[in-house]
Amino acid sequence: MEKREIIARIKELHAAGEPLNIQAVKRYHPELIGAAIRIRPYWGWKRALEEAGISYEDIRFAYHATVRCRICGFEGTSLSSHLRFKHGLKPGEYLEKFPGEEVESEQRLYNFFGRRKLVRVPPILPWEKIMTDEYVYDRVAEYRRQKFPITTDFIHRNDRPLYVHAKRSGKSWPEFCAFMGPEYAKEAETPKPPPDPLRSYEETLQALRDIDIDGYLPTERTLKSRYFSIRRDVLRHFANYPAAAKAVGLKISTGHRLPKGARDHQKIAAKYPPEKVIEIMREMIKGDRIPRKRDVKERNPDLLIAITKHFGKMGNLFKAMGLKAERARGIKRRYQDKESIIEEIRRRDEEGLPVNGRALLDGPDRDSGLQTSALRYFGSWKEALEAAGVAMPSRAAKKRDRVPVFATPEAVVEELKRRMAAGEPVRAFQLQQGTETDRNLLLDSRLHFGPHVEALKAAGLRPDGRLRAPPPRYLPTKPKEPRPPRPPTGPSREEVLAFIRDRVEKGEHLNCDRIARAGHSRVTNAARRIFGHWRAALNAAGVDVPNNKVGARAQPKPSREDIIAFMKKRVDDGIGLSSAKLSKESPGYRYYRTAIKVFGSWENALKAAGFDPVEIIARFNPAPKAKPKPPKVPKVKPPPRPLFSKEFILQTMRKRLEENKPALARDIAKEEDGAHFVKSVRAQFGDWKSLLSELGVSGNGRMPPSKEEIIAFLQARVADGKSVASPQLTLTTEGSRIYNAGTKTFGSWHDALRAAGFEPKEILARFKRRPRRLPKFLQPHAPRAEKSRAAAVSDSGEEPDMSASAQTAPPKGSSKPNEFPAREATAAEFARILAAAGADTSEFGDDFETEPEDPEKLRIITALRERASAGKAMKYGVICLGPPALRDRALYDAALNAFGSWKAALEEAGVR
Repeated sequence: MEKREIIARIKELHAAGEPLNIQAVKRYHPELIGAAIRIRPYWGWKRALEEAGISYEDIRFAYHATVRCRICGFEGTSLSSHLRFKHGLKPGEYLEKFPGEEVESEQRLYNFFGRRKLVRVPPILPWEKIMTDEYVYDRVAEYRRQKFPITTDFIHRNDRPLYVHAKRSGKSWPEFCAFMGPEYAKEAETPKPPPDPLRSYEETLQALRDIDIDGYLPTERTLKSRYFSIRRDVLRHFANYPAAAKAVGLKISTGHRLPKGARDHQKIAAKYPPEKVIEIMREMIKGDRIPRKRDVKERNPDLLIAITKHFGKMGNLFKAMGLKAERARGIKRRYQDKESIIEEIRRRDEEGLPVNGRALLDGPDRDSGLQTSALRYFGSWKEALEAAGVAMPSRAAKKRDRVPVFATPEAVVEELKRRMAAGEPVRAFQLQQGTETDRNLLLDSRLHFGPHVEALKAAGLRPDGRLRAPPPRYLPTKPKEPRPPRPPTGPSREEVLAFIRDRVEKGEHLNCDRIARAGHSRVTNAARRIFGHWRAALNAAGVDVPNNKVGARAQPKPSREDIIAFMKKRVDDGIGLSSAKLSKESPGYRYYRTAIKVFGSWENALKAAGFDPVEIIARFNPAPKAKPKPPKVPKVKPPPRPLFSKEFILQTMRKRLEENKPALARDIAKEEDGAHFVKSVRAQFGDWKSLLSELGVSGNGRMPPSKEEIIAFLQARVADGKSVASPQLTLTTEGSRIYNAGTKTFGSWHDALRAAGFEPKEILARFKRRPRRLPKFLQPHAPRAEKSRAAAVSDSGEEPDMSASAQTAPPKGSSKPNEFPAREATAAEFARILAAAGADTSEFGDDFETEPEDPEKLRIITALRERASAGKAMKYGVICLGPPALRDRALYDAALNAFGSWKAALEEAGVR
């Protein structure tokens, strides 16, 4: 079947008023929609309707109300329960056995899916309510026609029902789209992104700055999921993500964004530390009145937030304040200790009050507080009774001590007969829930007869409490005659119909449930008994309730003459008799539906009214005229813009370098006309790196330093007393740049030092410091050192110096913080010790001047000793990569520049 034949057939069906939705066409004209979806390039049913001049807004929709079982022919709205109980099959097993069949009816699917609101609105709004293969193909073709991607990721993210329908068919999304053609299958595959090139140190920092959100960096989880390549480069250049955030100068987000106007709990908790919270709460306490949670919230909401952050709940705060839970909650217990509980139990026992647990919870002498306090202090009520010396009452003792109200079995039987004659309850569960007398009767019947059923039998009653029939005295000689049928009770057929017609005349509703609840249940029951169901009674009364709506107002059923008059009136008014239009009108649909029931079909109704069906429909529904298509105006592309020449590019870049402007492609592309400049560079030089190489610029877009700049930098560094060795120089960005340029310009670093006027060995040895150690006899950990030192001091006649500086090592087991364990004595101490001993110190020279004269070194040594006194860790991993509270990278860099290494700085400060 070709396109023109399909279009002609669609127009013919539309003119006849037949439904044209996909489900109805598949049911009545499967060859038509099959031909429409097999045309290549893919055409589809929606496209066929559009080329026939029909839109989805003009067609009539029809859904089948039932579905048939292929096994036994059962029809119903759903086959799920039928398959499970009748055939022992699951819906999936049934579909595997009969592929292409349905388990749910179209009307049921429409009621469930068609009326449901869309959670996420797709880019193209749906036009069908039930998901089928043909409808999915049409939507995919529409996405492609409107220039939307049809990849798996796009469909899964924007129109998930299409993806789910394809997965239920057992195919992947590209395999499902392959039916429409190879071009659809190719476009449905999600292309893999190209690998992201590695970034340099500066490019990584810039990438982190570009993804900041209101001054905050995303969490590490977000960075791992969305910016994987950036996280890869962060781990390459930094130890961890917080170190990279610190280098960028931004904070990492906490993972949630506070809405506008919301309270920042972190700032409030910092504003109210735990000590301040306790202080404020002590001020709020007045006497025995302790503020509760609602009081704190009314007076200071921020304080309640701080309490929750620091303590979790009010009870933990009261424990921290040293308050008992009872006083904190304002509870005053009657029984504060074990003695008061024991005293109360003994009092109740002496006065004859019940002491069992049930009597304490309910009854006239209940005292639930006593039992609660006993459980609190003793663990159980039995232990509380044992502590008070009172015996635990048992059930046997209760029954044994009880005095029966009905002392003899005859008294029980007489009471049961009296109750039966008076119509009072006699069954066990009725007596159990009755008054005290009823319960006593039940207890006494069980006391004398055992089970209560035996007492009922003794009284001549059945177990259900009814009288037993007396045994016959003789056998009947004649069979009993059958009883005559009972006359029917309730309204008759005529009364039911009259009741319905009366409500129709008054304009009242005819809902069966509402009529029964209003007090007319006899009428509804009689209608069901006589007619089978309420709807049949309405039809017998000539009443029609439109659309089966519950509670709808009843309308009289139009007769044959009413239908013909209605049709003629519509023709005279020039409205027309199209079934598609009638089905959308409230009164017209009622006449249309009744006409089909009365005449058999709508065509027969038109003939009965004296009209020609083809002529009357064509008169009011002419074929739509094809709209002339506007002429296509060819798009004129603007002429391509000429590229910049090589000379202009080189001249511009040299000028930018002289003005110290950014020379990287990403920076220039953001400027005006920068994108065309970058495009010209790549066209003329191949890539940006080739341009920088021709200009003699490094990869970061900076001019290398000249010989004069290198020499000036080295001379200035030596004048400041800083080392020019390569390990210390390359710790900073500028030093690394000078070192790399010096090795390239002069051939080696030693040649660069010679060009600056220094002898390499001499200048490197000047800044290389070696640890100076004292002789063994002055080491503090050696016993001989203490002895010789004490002897030297005693010979000099001076008092021994017991200050903190003289005590080089703390005693064993001391809990004081790190007091700089003296690995070596200071110069002043060593000189005083030698002078006291009468030794000559001139032979040692200046080796004992361990205290540096440089103020920068003195500042660093002081900072190191203060950090050690505070008990903070001095390891490299902690001071450079540890927690923020223990990290101090600036001190580490200063120590490297001044002493050459971290170990040398610690030895100079006397810190282990």
